[in-house]
Amino acid sequence: MSLAETQRLALRIAGVLRGGDILTLEGDLGAGKTTLVQAMGPYWGLAPGDIRSPTFSLLHVLELDAFDLVHADLYRMTEAEEVETSGLGELLGAPDCVCIVEWPALAQRYLSADTLGVKLSLDPLSGARSLAVNPALQRRLHAVEELARQAPERPSTGTPLSAPDAQP
Repeated sequence: MSLAETQRLALRIAGVLRGGDILTLEGDLGAGKTTLVQAMGPYWGLAPGDIRSPTFSLLHVLELDAFDLVHADLYRMTEAEEVETSGLGELLGAPDCVCIVEWPALAQRYLSADTLGVKLSLDPLSGARSLAVNPALQRRLHAVEELARQAPERPSTGTPLSAPDAQP
């Protein structure tokens, strides 16, 4: 998968995320987990440097208009209890947060069959990257695309609609 393909998919994924969602990212070191999150940034109006790897800080929280974006990296955690003590436990699934979790194994108690997920792979010989979405994310992407196809096209007049009783 090329960088351009990854960026297009990242924007599609960002477009279906909503408050309360947890998106897990799995893959070996260097597979592109943080790069995928960074590629989602423009969808939310973020600058390239706004999303950094949380490997050493464990989590970054960005306040967006629609929700708080929580980007967590559990690579350095060794015990499941650290998810709770880091403060991440109370954020996972919170209705005003979208949580993106790299290396999610220690957060399993917070995850369900409806958790959205991406698995990234890096071929050590060729350097080729691949990406697979889990069934929950595939259903969400499909549902949103289906709604977009079924939506009636509305012509743009360039003028805002106003209520019939609106006063100037």
